[in-house]
Amino acid sequence: MPAVEFIEAQAIFTRVMSAANEAHTSIKMTHLFEQGAGLPQQPYLDLLSSKLTEGVRIVRIGFGSISQIREAFLAEKACCNTEATIEWRYHPNSLRYQRMIMIDEKVVLFGDSAVGQFARSDESTIVLGFKTFFEQLLREAADILLTK
Repeated sequence: MPAVEFIEAQAIFTRVMSAANEAHTSIKMTHLFEQGAGLPQQPYLDLLSSKLTEGVRIVRIGFGSISQIREAFLAEKACCNTEATIEWRYHPNSLRYQRMIMIDEKVVLFGDSAVGQFARSDESTIVLGFKTFFEQLLREAADILLTK
């Protein structure tokens, strides 16, 4: 397999679902509300709920308004029948956004919704680059009260 596998836009949801289903330890992702991406689809929320139940740590960095992020947090919390919840962080600078989801720090899917280009890689150097970037975003991101 090449270092980067390109994915057609119409196949990205299925590929993300498949990758997330394989998670054993962690799912780390970003979400930008300003691109018109609303709340995640119910099958995706159901999958995340089952992963939380299995003990997978899920961290999401949200870009957009705090009210949009709070709405998504509450929707996810309502669907998840578990004490564990998705850890949300708010990043105030949408210019730092990179669409991505990383599974177990071994596989990353990333892309640009605006142009419909997506890719997947399990190449260690590429995954490490996204891991480092995600950790930097976490350091920059703010904890916000999402329970009200």
